[in-house]
Amino acid sequence: MNYIALFDWDKTVRKNYACLMWLEMLEESGKIKKGLVKENDEVYQRYLKGELDHNELTEEGMKVYGKYIQGVRKEEILPVLEAYKKRDEGNIFKIMKQDIFPFLKSNKIKIIVISGAQQELIELYKEELGINEIYGVQYVIENGIYTNQYQNNGSDKNKEIMVKEICKNKENRILFSFGDSISDIPLLKAAKKSFINNTNIKFLEQKNARYYDFHQEEDGKRIIQEMKNIVREYNTYKA
Repeated sequence: MNYIALFDWDKTVRKNYACLMWLEMLEESGKIKKGLVKENDEVYQRYLKGELDHNELTEEGMKVYGKYIQGVRKEEILPVLEAYKKRDEGNIFKIMKQDIFPFLKSNKIKIIVISGAQQELIELYKEELGINEIYGVQYVIENGIYTNQYQNNGSDKNKEIMVKEICKNKENRILFSFGDSISDIPLLKAAKKSFINNTNIKFLEQKNARYYDFHQEEDGKRIIQEMKNIVREYNTYKA
């Protein structure tokens, strides 16, 4: 049996949205033309006003990003990615880095991230956190140059497709899932136990869903205890 844990990225593994700092650094580097941060912020403000839902926020943001990254050589932004990783380290939730990911790795539970964050930003942490598979927003690169074409794996529709693909293999069991928004509902519903970063709006009310504050170490301990109980239950069943 293959045991699996599914993760969103932004506001789930990482505090806030990964793209916000990335866009600032990319623009500051001079590798793209000015205006990306301003246009992206305009989209984000529409989201805060309720004019866009979470899926639309991701989609509109990707369109803006594609307009600016188009024509840029991949090799040109590699130094910016390295600098981003160094600056971003502190934005990974402590309970994720010190407790949850190590627990999953030690129990040989496959870690899959499905997110609307850029694939390249998540991949910076693949080895460090022991992530097995990543499905983020990926821009098409032709001859080493970015185009404005992309695959967005972060919408609820695409997350649902990914979950169905995982579940086609009868040997796969999704034990845990982690998220923070309505876009994550397909991940959260698929798991034996799902954990949602604290929100004022309880958007998923079902027995397997638990709301915790991922900033709090005490809540991290509670999550680990719940995970231990599930692993114990499944290991007993296997035996």
